[in-house]
Amino acid sequence: MTEYTAATKAFDESDLSFDNHGAQPKALDIQAVYSFDSDYPTNIAIEYGRTWEALAIKLPRKNYGATYSISLWRNTVLSLEVMHEIGYSQGSTATGNDQPVNLDEVGSSSNSVKLCFDLYF
Repeated sequence: MTEYTAATKAFDESDLSFDNHGAQPKALDIQAVYSFDSDYPTNIAIEYGRTWEALAIKLPRKNYGATYSISLWRNTVLSLEVMHEIGYSQGSTATGNDQPVNLDEVGSSSNSVKLCFDLYF
């Protein structure tokens, strides 16, 4: 699966900026999923994401990760996701509504582990 989203034109610099010009945010997400049945319906997914000029809306510059999901009972899904996110470079600047982005968030990276239990009907 692949998704690409982009602003059709640049924002006014006073509303949303990136590196001293009106930002025109874009995002790409690519996922590959392999499904199989062992004793229970199961799938494994890997993901890669990339953004451009999206620092002011607090999206990472890059992210990648993997998810393992299993359906142990009818109408349920148990998932474990591991994700690594990489921020924009130290020289990047951005504002949203004329408020600067916290410089601690620029150039940082983070790791996360998420466990989800979904019930659907």
